[in-house]
Amino acid sequence: MAGNEAVSFDKKFKSRHATSKGDIILFRHGAIVRNRDLIDVWIEAPRGNRKQKLICKNFYRKAESILEIINFEERDCRIKVICKWGFDGSSGHSQYKQKFSDLENTDEFLFLVAMTPLRLIDMETNTIETKEGHYYIIEVDMMLTMLDGSVGNVLSETNSTMKCIICGATPKDMNTLAGINRPPNVDNYRFGLSTLHCWIRFFEYLLHIGYRLPIKSWQVRVPENKAIVEANKKRIQAEFRAKLSLIVDKPKPGYGSSNDGNTARIFFHNPQTSSDITGVDRELIEKIAIILGVLASGCAIDMEKFASLLEEARNLYIHLYKWYNMPNTVHNPACSPTPSYYFK
Repeated sequence: MAGNEAVSFDKKFKSRHATSKGDIILFRHGAIVRNRDLIDVWIEAPRGNRKQKLICKNFYRKAESILEIINFEERDCRIKVICKWGFDGSSGHSQYKQKFSDLENTDEFLFLVAMTPLRLIDMETNTIETKEGHYYIIEVDMMLTMLDGSVGNVLSETNSTMKCIICGATPKDMNTLAGINRPPNVDNYRFGLSTLHCWIRFFEYLLHIGYRLPIKSWQVRVPENKAIVEANKKRIQAEFRAKLSLIVDKPKPGYGSSNDGNTARIFFHNPQTSSDITGVDRELIEKIAIILGVLASGCAIDMEKFASLLEEARNLYIHLYKWYNMPNTVHNPACSPTPSYYFK
């Protein structure tokens, strides 16, 4: 979704059922939909009915804003579909009495492979063609970018989950100028940047700073400090629940924790309230909210102005909270060298 826009789950559900074509293969341990069937849905949606257009509306609006498509020409054309894909797993789901023949494949675990369209491009004129009755040749480019941090570490052969996969900086380096100016491994930019994970990780990063503000220490080892941090955490959780109706940092079976994208967006959309609850500087919250909004906008970015904004946010953070080592999930989009590589 671009920026702060959202579509109701009911509309998504109905549109997905309305656009189903081809065979959905169901078997005991999962389900499969052919890539070609998904691509046909995306290509044909503008020529279909209103329900079909619902699911592809954001896809074509985004493509038109990037390629500035206005006119439709009456000719055959060659089209390239650019998609992103990835996978993730979750565990801790409910177990039932049914017996599985393979003990490694049970309903306690879930593994999902997903694919999302990004652009639809006419190879000859760099435009989008949606006119009915023409001959289309379709090429598909698939980019493996829908990944979480642990998968990114494996694919990039980074030997520690605390190191940045772009420049190799460790937590001790990330609050220093040396950590920002390290030479990047440009090849690893191909894994992309998950804007959803950015919202969540930046939110958790500021949340943990708030927990530790009374002791101003990254590590919490002394029993007295642990008690102080835990008491402050409970206070912050209670205030978020009372003032913004948010449940933060609570474990959820099969989902990790209650810190999801919606929770993070509400946090950043209410900077004054979030600052009052956590004690984190309001200006820093506002700057990070702008950065995240820009990353999720889907629009062309003025990299000179964006780099200036990143630098302002980094300097403010180091001035106020240098004692808290920046996690790599925050360092990656905010401080990795030449972030413009993500947008090429």
